[in-house]
Amino acid sequence: MAKKRVSKTAKKKVHHTSHTDDHSFLIIAGGGFVIISIIMLFLYNQPSSTEKMMYETANTITSEDQRVVSMNDSMFTPESLTVKVGESVTWRNDGMTDHNIVSDDDVFTTGVLAKGEEGSYTFTKEGTYSYHCSIHPEMTGTIVVE
Repeated sequence: MAKKRVSKTAKKKVHHTSHTDDHSFLIIAGGGFVIISIIMLFLYNQPSSTEKMMYETANTITSEDQRVVSMNDSMFTPESLTVKVGESVTWRNDGMTDHNIVSDDDVFTTGVLAKGEEGSYTFTKEGTYSYHCSIHPEMTGTIVVE
């Protein structure tokens, strides 16, 4: 039986092709990991309907004369709150980015609030007070004072 000779060049080609396939696989796998990570980050930062309900339930009343509104990265919870004259409302930043409160009629405002910080205002007159975050104008809310 005659032995089949494989040239050194052929061996290198086979090895080179295998290396290229491994490299391509790593690039594809890494790209997939990056895409999945971005999707997970986006989904993690979006409040679910359960989260919204939990915020409304847990953060509406903290005492008889103080109410809390949670600021997340896309909304106020609750978006509308009814209080009595003399009661205070506290806005707490539970989001990952800075927020502030500015009433549409310039009656009250907070400075910029970082994550975990709070700002309060005591309402002394009846009325409906609309407000927004000037950093994120799509975030709006209303306080009704009776």
